[in-house]
Amino acid sequence: ITAQVEMVERLGDATIVYVRNHTAPTTMALRQPGSLNLPLHRGDRVSVRPDPGRVLVFDSDGQLCR
Repeated sequence: ITAQVEMVERLGDATIVYVRNHTAPTTMALRQPGSLNLPLHRGDRVSVRPDPGRVLVFDSDGQLCR
């Protein structure tokens, strides 16, 4: 999936990267270990390969879809 970085939230032990897929207008929050120190900035284009076993999907009300 090709996406564009919207925001990077560095929390110390973790980094949350919010990206938007413009093909299917979806925002994804990607959690990475903070130790990776990812050099990402708003507007960067990234390729994402989510692990299907670790993906959580939420509806427009923020409720977890099961």
